[in-house]
Amino acid sequence: MTRSVRAIALSTVGVVMVASVTGCGASNEVLGIHESPTATPDSVPRPVHPANRTPPSKSLRSPQSAGGTETGEVTREGTGKVNGSSHWPDGTQNGQTAFHNGQVNQQPFQPDSGGTFMRLPDGVSGFDYVFGTPLGVFAVDTPNGAIMSFEKAATKDFTATNAGTYKAIFYRKVNASTGVGNVESGTASQGGGTVTITSTGDITVTDAGSTVLAAGTLVPVADQSYLVGTGKLSDPCNGMFTIRSTTASSQQDLFCTFLNGAVLFSSYKTVLPLSGSNTYEYFYGCGLK
Repeated sequence: MTRSVRAIALSTVGVVMVASVTGCGASNEVLGIHESPTATPDSVPRPVHPANRTPPSKSLRSPQSAGGTETGEVTREGTGKVNGSSHWPDGTQNGQTAFHNGQVNQQPFQPDSGGTFMRLPDGVSGFDYVFGTPLGVFAVDTPNGAIMSFEKAATKDFTATNAGTYKAIFYRKVNASTGVGNVESGTASQGGGTVTITSTGDITVTDAGSTVLAAGTLVPVADQSYLVGTGKLSDPCNGMFTIRSTTASSQQDLFCTFLNGAVLFSSYKTVLPLSGSNTYEYFYGCGLK
């Protein structure tokens, strides 16, 4: 039996783990997975084994080297085979495909002797590290960023229980561009802000200075023909929502999902018309009510 999950990929897992582990007001370094968070019953790693199938999940990804954010789903069969389907906005700008589909890794999982995480050869010279928590979160720390995955919702529709005002923390990079060796330049920052969501799904993301970073009405990823279908996302990613905001000079894609009173979000914005020489900007983070 094959099951899939929604996932969020981040340049570092710290921002999202702060949401589910220590709270957005945590003082620990949120942009490094190797900074040990404060343990709580919900943050203690749960035993994992390559024979265990992950539940349906959704994901968000923000590559560490370059290219902004990535959103989609991953599946793992009982044999350990992992497949993925994701949307990468930066791909379109660079004349490449905006979608990645296929088998993620053909290498076998290597369970840690303690039973709390697994290693997966990355095909180069290192490893990806996979671990989970009792809340149903599975995280993958890779040399090119991190992936956060969550069990898919039963329905694609937005529910009013997710409405509210969230205190947020996020990582942002503006005037970004990718150069030789896939090295990304730009101005990076880390800050706090607010995410406000109404009962009808209207969302506003603001920074600490009340500058609006994104706004619009959340719609299910499953309902967007430019995201789901042949050659695109192969799964509707129930529980994942998006906004595409387009003006005469720019296009912004915002994605978000919800988990136990937290909102996780990522955004990618670029100049129009699309061109590989354009700069871009992105941010990603989390918020707690």
